Amino acid sequence: MPFNREKRFPQIRRIDHGHLHHPVAWAEIRDWVEAAKVASVMRQNRVGVLGHYYGGMLDVYSDMTQQAAAFGCHFELVEMCELHALRQTVTAEEVAAKLQVFHKEFAVAPECEDAELERAARTSVALDKLCQNHNLGSLAYTTRAWKATSTRTSSPA
Repeated sequence: MPFNREKRFPQIRRIDHGHLHHPVAWAEIRDWVEAAKVASVMRQNRVGVLGHYYGGMLDVYSDMTQQAAAFGCHFELVEMCELHALRQTVTAEEVAAKLQVFHKEFAVAPECEDAELERAARTSVALDKLCQNHNLGSLAYTTRAWKATSTRTSSPA
C-alpha cells in the first residue's frame, strides 16, 4: 500500500435500520464520529520514544514507520541523558508542587516512603519538562536500569 497521510474515513453510505431516527443508526453515527476524533488526535500527535527496545521485547515492539504511515503521527526520539539532565535541574519547589498533585490525584499508601515519593516527583517533573521541550502529546519509554556493581573507595593506580 503506498504511503498516504491523507486517508479519509469511508462515508456512511446507508443506514441499515430503516431511517435516520432509529437509535441504532445514531449509535453507529456516534461511533464514526468518535473514530474520526481519535484519527484526528493521532494525526496531530507527537509521540516521544525514550529508551530503546532490547532482545526479548518483541511482544511490545511497535513499528514507528508503519504507525506514522497509518495514523500520520510524528515520532520524536528523545534521549535518557536529556531526561537525566532535566532531572538535575528540578527545584525543591517543583518537587513540593508535584507531591501535592500526587496526593490530590492518587490515594498514596501510608507505607510509601517520603524519599521514594520525592524521587518519583523529581522524575515526574523532569518528564513534564521533556514533553514540553519536544511538544510531545504522548511518551513511550523503556529502559534497562544500569547500576554500578562496585564502589571505589580509593583512586585508581
